[in-house]
Amino acid sequence: MGLGQNSPISEPSSWDYCLVAGTECPGWCEVSGWVRSWGWQEKRGKGVQGTTLTYTGKPSAKGTIKFYLTTDEDFEDWDTFYPLFKYDPTRQTIQGIDINHPALQALGIKACVCEDIGQPEHEGLALWSITVKLIEYAPPPKAPAVATPAGADNGKAGVNAGVGTAPPAPTNPLITKVASLITELGAP
Repeated sequence: MGLGQNSPISEPSSWDYCLVAGTECPGWCEVSGWVRSWGWQEKRGKGVQGTTLTYTGKPSAKGTIKFYLTTDEDFEDWDTFYPLFKYDPTRQTIQGIDINHPALQALGIKACVCEDIGQPEHEGLALWSITVKLIEYAPPPKAPAVATPAGADNGKAGVNAGVGTAPPAPTNPLITKVASLITELGAP
């Protein structure tokens, strides 16, 4: 998974916090629900086994970070930390916020946008939590990433394939010579 030196066994404290736009979170946090997916379209032929797969892209990952606040200082720090997640609709382009946590690093997630922020929830005793739902910020590259594997049927072959089109020109010179002789002799 690419966790390297940030194993939760040998470095548990590195899993207790995250950095958002370079700022360490107040209290401690729990990252959950993140899954890296790849999009595939399955094309099944009639009367045959198997499928042709076409890669359709890598969708943005979604997940949550639950922040736990236990002191008045944590709540004060939250007031300055929370605005990092806010979306500014006056900007011309969407901007992701840098995010750093070992679990997200393992999935290649480096920036996110906020989907929603929950209210403070009382967990019992002096423990409060706030859940933030995030979407990976991953704008598409300039070139599309849609491709069908080499040798796969692109869906153009079938019963009516080639109807109404001229046959391909022969590439073998002997075939060309035979075709010209047939034309000269007037054979059908």
